[in-house]
Amino acid sequence: MLHPLIKKTAKKIYSGKYKGLFILLDIKQNSISFKNVNNVVFSYQVGTEIEKYFNLFKGCGIFSAGYVLTGTVLKPTFESEYSQLGLIETADFRPFHKQTTDNPDYIKRTALQITLN
Repeated sequence: MLHPLIKKTAKKIYSGKYKGLFILLDIKQNSISFKNVNNVVFSYQVGTEIEKYFNLFKGCGIFSAGYVLTGTVLKPTFESEYSQLGLIETADFRPFHKQTTDNPDYIKRTALQITLN
């Protein structure tokens, strides 16, 4: 079952006159991630684990916006039982905006501002 804030956030993002701007990447019980046409990835995580780890008030989550950098590195591979080198694909999320919030309207406004500017 989806967390109420995740459900509200998804409804805000995918309704209204700007509903075609964002592509859903992943939605889980306590998180949602989506991207815009400029490949900016937005992530919102909420839940008791996030609240405890970051010492947030109840119901607050973390909203981030950034880019995913992909590439390959030469490292020992699992297939060779780590005895031979091979190319391994990597991905790294580099946020340029991070904010604690419990407001789905803030998430939509910020995502729209980043997308339309």
